[in-house]
Amino acid sequence: MNIFNVNIEMIANFFFAGLCGLLLKICLSYSDQKWVNTYHYTLTFILLPVITLTITRIISNNIALALGMVGALSIVRFRTPIKNPLELSYYFLLITFGICANVNLNLSFNLLFFITGSFIVFKVGTLVLSKYNLFDMAFNTERRYYLVLALQSKDSSLESYEELINYNHTHNNEYVYHISSNSKEKLLKLIEKYDDSELKNFELRKASNIEGYL
Repeated sequence: MNIFNVNIEMIANFFFAGLCGLLLKICLSYSDQKWVNTYHYTLTFILLPVITLTITRIISNNIALALGMVGALSIVRFRTPIKNPLELSYYFLLITFGICANVNLNLSFNLLFFITGSFIVFKVGTLVLSKYNLFDMAFNTERRYYLVLALQSKDSSLESYEELINYNHTHNNEYVYHISSNSKEKLLKLIEKYDDSELKNFELRKASNIEGYL
């Protein structure tokens, strides 16, 4: 079997799965869900459907392999403190590459071919958008500030905060809130609400065109 065989049908399936994720991101954006308008979230919405498609193709009709996959993929948990969802997608992608290499080399090659091509297209696309000053319009990074707030205890008022992106409870017993705003002063006032006994740590910075999200 030629492992370096580009399967057009498989690539088409990858493309369709990624396109579905991208269309969902666009729909959320037009529904005033501005948190998706970042470089990292856009890539995440494209990568995760493709990774899931690959995993389900590997485990189809193989119960033993499916049970083994549960253990392998449980290494990456949503409870693990991560800076952004794209980092989580990378972990899943690396594990998927390893499993594919053992089970189906041709599938692994096609996945690598598609992912590499997607990154090249995405990079060229962002460079074109930047050249014509459209990057900020597409990814909502213009004059955008991001705050990572680590608190000693849970703050229920922040859970309904209009500019909250997400939050999680880490293994260090910290409540970490990710907040985005166009106003740096607004975020500074939010930090000042907490005294030293409540505030464990924070990080505030302006988004760059490439990072988009902390």
